[in-house]
Amino acid sequence: MKRFVFLTLLVGAFSWAQLQAQTVHTVDGNAGAVAQFSGVQAAIDAASPGDTILIAGSPDYYGTFNIYKELHFVGVGFFLSTNGVPGLSTHGASVGLNFKNDNLLGNSAGSSATGLNGLLNSDPGANNIIIDKCYNAANNWRLQGSVTITRCYSRNEIRIDAADSSISNTIIWGVHMTATNQSLTNSVVRGYTNTIPNQNITNCIFLEAVNGASLDLDANYTYCLKTGGGGLPNNGTNVNSVLLGDVFTAVGAADVDAYYQLKDGSLAVGAGLGGVDMGAYGGAKPYVLSGVPGRPRMTRFDIAPTATGLTELTFEVESQAFAE
Repeated sequence: MKRFVFLTLLVGAFSWAQLQAQTVHTVDGNAGAVAQFSGVQAAIDAASPGDTILIAGSPDYYGTFNIYKELHFVGVGFFLSTNGVPGLSTHGASVGLNFKNDNLLGNSAGSSATGLNGLLNSDPGANNIIIDKCYNAANNWRLQGSVTITRCYSRNEIRIDAADSSISNTIIWGVHMTATNQSLTNSVVRGYTNTIPNQNITNCIFLEAVNGASLDLDANYTYCLKTGGGGLPNNGTNVNSVLLGDVFTAVGAADVDAYYQLKDGSLAVGAGLGGVDMGAYGGAKPYVLSGVPGRPRMTRFDIAPTATGLTELTFEVESQAFAE
């Protein structure tokens, strides 16, 4: 009698068809897991420029790694249990990535991170980095090369230092923008902004300042909304002194993304530039609850613990797809 043991790869987040369609390296640090690698560094060493590294959810932190070539990292999202996201595991993929630019070791320009939890930084010259659907729980991010940040949730500061960088559809505590031609759009800011002239902030919602936090008004603020007291320029497009309860559903804890969905009849609905909704859930590329990557998540896998034959094994699989 031969025993067949199935251990889910990346908690079923990725289909075999997708794995076969691209150069992919899989990492799963859970005990007994079946993956190509149990650690992220080994996958980085094996990967060629342009490859994708899929990282399974785990209760443990994978570590922090320096990236010297273009690589694309994909995790599984965050707040999975809190938001009731279906799947065989509710753990996120916690990892830190430093996108490097080194004359000898290489340049990580063009890399991306999706659905990860942890520290994300970049060197000057490590340009065209894309960060999507990532979660920043305990660190300040500093991106010194050009970067596009979309649909993230940050409980700390995000600092962008290069021109032609942008943050959009993000829920964030603090924003520090240091170069011209930068933008912040369709985001929810829970704390402060630090800006300079020749920057644009549009379709954003700002919460009442706490702990001495405040808005820096050097940038151009248009079609924005402020809860609590005033603070936004009175230029005919901004709205000040709005009650928080007139904007968000405010369901659950204020440090979880679902809280910042717009309620029916919200003053932010259709109030943005071009008639779009203000805040992270509006605009052309709305925030995705829990930052779940647009790949199927396995929700059920049934298999007999033993098999008597060597030619046939029957099992049942269910999965649920998520929008990109």
